[in-house]
Amino acid sequence: SDGTEVELIPNGRDVPVTFHNRHWYVELVLQCRLKESAAQLTALVKGFHSVVPPHAVSLLTWQQLEVLVCGKPDFDLEDLKAT
Repeated sequence: SDGTEVELIPNGRDVPVTFHNRHWYVELVLQCRLKESAAQLTALVKGFHSVVPPHAVSLLTWQQLEVLVCGKPDFDLEDLKAT
């Protein structure tokens, strides 16, 4: 979050959070937080699919996909120096 205040419902700033509506409030906050990065995630997926076709992703295990995205967790320093 960038600290921007967002009204979860129309005129939400005028609706106090009480013991009785706390679950509703938490659900609204949860939905808002889950959606706030939707544009960035869409851009990430679009960029990823420009490199790896969507149909090819289903052929990979999560471990293979992790290596493609993050690289190998262990590496030989001498091999790295040689390249």
